[in-house]
Amino acid sequence: MDEQTAVTRRTALGALAAGAGVVGLAACAPRGTTPDDAGTAGSAAGDTAPDGASPDDASPDDASGDDAGAEESAGSSRRLVIAGDSTAAEKPDYLYPMAGWGMALPFYTTSRLRVENRAQNGRSSKSFIAEGHLAGIAEDLGGDDVLVIQFGHNDEIPDDARRSTEPWSTFQQMLREHLDVARAAGAEPVLATPTERRRIVDGELVATHGDYPDAVRAVAEEEGVALLDLQRRTLERWRELGPEKSGRCFHSRDGQQDPTHFSVHGAGVVARMVAEGLLDLGVVRSTVFRRLDRAPAEEDLSWDLEEL
Repeated sequence: MDEQTAVTRRTALGALAAGAGVVGLAACAPRGTTPDDAGTAGSAAGDTAPDGASPDDASPDDASGDDAGAEESAGSSRRLVIAGDSTAAEKPDYLYPMAGWGMALPFYTTSRLRVENRAQNGRSSKSFIAEGHLAGIAEDLGGDDVLVIQFGHNDEIPDDARRSTEPWSTFQQMLREHLDVARAAGAEPVLATPTERRRIVDGELVATHGDYPDAVRAVAEEEGVALLDLQRRTLERWRELGPEKSGRCFHSRDGQQDPTHFSVHGAGVVARMVAEGLLDLGVVRSTVFRRLDRAPAEEDLSWDLEEL
């Protein structure tokens, strides 16, 4: 590693550790983007603590027989494609152990469902389209695919012409463009509200996304598409855990907590929510998921995103 690369990595990790304002995820953004491509973050508080409500002590990889029926099935597997931001996206090794929920989702899938994580760090619904990521998905999206669409974090950044959208106008317009791509391919779209941050005010975990989740809900209702309400699910979970225990679900480094991005544990918690939500919606069948009573370990995820 040359000195400049080392400095860039240290800078990125330092910004992540700061956990305030815009979290510096430029290092894991696609080529050709500018240094401020990042997720947004609220204020953080509290220490990490074990989450007694999750199956953390279970063996993470006792998958004996999980795929037996699936692999013998004559039916072909479905593909689940993720369009979203850094809360779902893959991470490079120098951001380890930060994890997106899309990295953890394959831990829960059988051979009947193939996860293709196209989420991009630091993107909004607007910049994801402008940079050609949605067009890339459109090129090979098929009629049996499921397209999960989750944006909001970076749409909320004020005065950022490349990413900022207004919840009741441009944000909804961009979501509809994603829906148009899915429909044109005959794929099944699922709109997801943004995962909630860990912001603590007067000892209480509070909502941070303003009107954006309601804007997603409205589009889902108007367009008649499935809604995966991750904002409500995650906020309820963080509140159940409380200010201290919820910290375990979020990335931290050198004692500094990131209130937006997930730890391996948190990525697993949200990935289970996604799996259970898709089952509840009837989008997929129960045979595509396995070991939902377990939590992935670090060795079950991969930080092999290429150097950027």
